[in-house]
Amino acid sequence: MIQALEKNPISTDPKKKHLFAKLDGTTTGPNNYSGAIGKLLDDCEKRSVVVFEKIEGMLPNISNVKDLSSDQRYLYDITSAVLSGKCSSDLSNRSPGKMSHARWLTKANRILRLYRNAFFAHPENLLLSMLSDEQKHVRELAARRILKARKSSESLQHRVFEVPKINLNASSYIDLIGWQQSYS
Repeated sequence: MIQALEKNPISTDPKKKHLFAKLDGTTTGPNNYSGAIGKLLDDCEKRSVVVFEKIEGMLPNISNVKDLSSDQRYLYDITSAVLSGKCSSDLSNRSPGKMSHARWLTKANRILRLYRNAFFAHPENLLLSMLSDEQKHVRELAARRILKARKSSESLQHRVFEVPKINLNASSYIDLIGWQQSYS
């Protein structure tokens, strides 16, 4: 991945643009998005870093990391943090790069920055993904969970974002969290 970035740090692949638009909605300007995820990318570096679980994987060995651009170096460092499960205060305070639709590298940096606060595994975000799943049974499951939550008296209270415990061994995104714990 990093080798490809070294050759072409700014990708203009239209497939990536269409994928992000399909997942999160259209753009509203040269640096803004209309969807919930895109809006969070704009100020992701202002969000505090929370404890997160590492993801198994490997980065290629780069002989001299100092030869990378600042955006490439941030991607390398934040990917290392996600793989190790540890984020230094230095990295927490660094900027992932200026937001721009044309800069896929900084968008990747910002998405990884959001990963560290488990935003994507929040039950409401998983339910939104499930509602738009191609599989009918997954959409029906999401609808049943939403209806059940609406009947609960807790759904009328102010909800505080709590970092969910993530099951990194899940075979499907719908099993990333234990729904029976407090999200049923």
